[in-house]
Amino acid sequence: MKSVLETAIAYTRRGWPVFPIYEALSDGSCACGKPECEHVGKHPCCPHGLDDATADPERVTALWGRHSTANIGIRTGATPKGGGFIVLDVDPRHDGDKTLEQLQRNNEPLPSTLEAITGGGGCHLLFQHPGGYVKSDNRGKLLGPGLDLKGDGGYIVAPPSRHKSGLLYQWKDACGPDDLELTPLPPWLRQLILRPEANLRLPTTPALAEAIGDGQRNSTLASLGGTMRRRGMGFDAIHAALVQENKLRCKPPLDESEVRRIAVSVSRYEPGVVPEDLRTPQMPDIPEVDLTPTICTARQLMQQYPAMNPYVIDSIIRLGEIANLVAAAKRGKTHLLIEMALAVVTERMWLSRFRTSPGKVLYIDNELHKPTIAQRIPLIAEARGIGIDEYADDFHVESMRGRLRDIYAMQRYFDQVEPDMYKLIIIDSLYRALPAGIDENSNADVTAVYNTLDGYADHLKAAFVAVHHSSKGSQSNKAVVDVGAGAGAQARAVDSHIVLRQHEQDDVVVMEAGLRSFPPLQPLCLRWSYPLWNLDESLDPSELRREGSRRNKRGGEGKQVAAEPSKAPEWTTELFVQEFLKETPQDKQTVIALAAERGVSNRKAENAIRVALATQKAYIWSLAGSRSVHLATVEQPVAATGGQP
Repeated sequence: MKSVLETAIAYTRRGWPVFPIYEALSDGSCACGKPECEHVGKHPCCPHGLDDATADPERVTALWGRHSTANIGIRTGATPKGGGFIVLDVDPRHDGDKTLEQLQRNNEPLPSTLEAITGGGGCHLLFQHPGGYVKSDNRGKLLGPGLDLKGDGGYIVAPPSRHKSGLLYQWKDACGPDDLELTPLPPWLRQLILRPEANLRLPTTPALAEAIGDGQRNSTLASLGGTMRRRGMGFDAIHAALVQENKLRCKPPLDESEVRRIAVSVSRYEPGVVPEDLRTPQMPDIPEVDLTPTICTARQLMQQYPAMNPYVIDSIIRLGEIANLVAAAKRGKTHLLIEMALAVVTERMWLSRFRTSPGKVLYIDNELHKPTIAQRIPLIAEARGIGIDEYADDFHVESMRGRLRDIYAMQRYFDQVEPDMYKLIIIDSLYRALPAGIDENSNADVTAVYNTLDGYADHLKAAFVAVHHSSKGSQSNKAVVDVGAGAGAQARAVDSHIVLRQHEQDDVVVMEAGLRSFPPLQPLCLRWSYPLWNLDESLDPSELRREGSRRNKRGGEGKQVAAEPSKAPEWTTELFVQEFLKETPQDKQTVIALAAERGVSNRKAENAIRVALATQKAYIWSLAGSRSVHLATVEQPVAATGGQP
């Protein structure tokens, strides 16, 4: 009988990407060691979860090196070399067998294909990937109760893995990979699975059009617009068509401004190269909302929630909450957050002041190169006297520099993370994860972004901390919640708003916080001593640096002399290009954010970019795998666009 590792390597020969999963122990507990684990035998034990799935035998051997008896996970969906498979997950405990039987009676029997018997008594039916993007459905909403779909970005537990029941997953007799090949989806099932993405034809008459429900309006109109853009239609035609579709089919219709935003979003793609799986990165897919009243008495509410959610960092943030950390550029935010992560992972006091609750941390960084992160973490840990074995396995890092994903597009990423896996998730920084087309000064746009983060925090049962940049100008006279740049919603939508403002002393900042679920926090002074921030209670936190003032260089305590006002540069197109653009491509939103830090308004930056493009001082680049607009001072080589001019 083959070992688990040998079986995993055998799967890779079919091109299937595999990864290790914590196995179920003989007593029904999970090898992860977490008491009362809710996902026994089903959650990844590799550093980056599903992203570590690989069809490289050498990497597979390395992944199983520390977990020789781990269960086998296989990533579902299309593979880079083509092929791949999707899975019907039949759970008889929720009538999945009855749902499948009814579907076959209404259509036709399924053909024979690879079939595995799960340890829980259900089965997995594997079919060839049909092409395009197949969205997973883990709640039986698409096909019916107890019948889930594992599509792109999903995974299954594969034979001979051990279930918490003690039973092994196994291939059904004569239906294993040594007996059969993957079978194509029958047409009727393919149509069900790919709806509505596969049915993008515009209706000829309202009578033939299917109504678009409340939770599908944005994504369906975006898909329709994407189809028109792929066929070369311009903004005016797309906008007019979507306005008509919205009136005829959306129940209730979207606001006209929202329809226009969808048309603008779609039209920014070059004709013919719009992604097939376009799902409006500028706007989240609005989920179906149950509007049934849930009114209860105060007594019932207090009985249901006898206590607040546990804190992750006492006096700062709880599980399920969102926090902003706001400061000016190059103010040491990353060092402070790495130390926060280390404190949570090791259950140490953060800043020698705040208690933490231990757990794993996911640090999502979209600014630093991987080598920089790899050196910075141990540097800070060593300075705090934290040994590598205390944090190295529970401090998880996701570097997205060079492969940026916006907040809405990260839904597919977070769908692959098991709830309760992380105590704290840090996004450093938020401005590089804002979707293209988002107006930072629009309360509606900003609220939508934070609502999405709220959904992630609720689903993952984790606290989120997002790095945000401060507004331009002096911060000393502003309220705590007004320090962050952009619309006021960026402060009101979060549970904790932590700001760092410059103290009169150069190497000191004042930390203040606006808190929703904790008592008010008194301002604190933090002194920078590379590579750490340390609490300094000898200083007065009210001594914030005012614009146009500085310390008396002769050492007079509290004395100030007027600083010579600095003249703001005149931002000509040439100067803008010189200061903010490079020969290497940069995301447009990153360029605008960098300009904002130098006092250039978003409107002026947009105008400068438009003129630079028109006068060929700047060029648009199209990068594989990215939907964002990228800018550079040189033209994109033909080879980099796949041969397209």
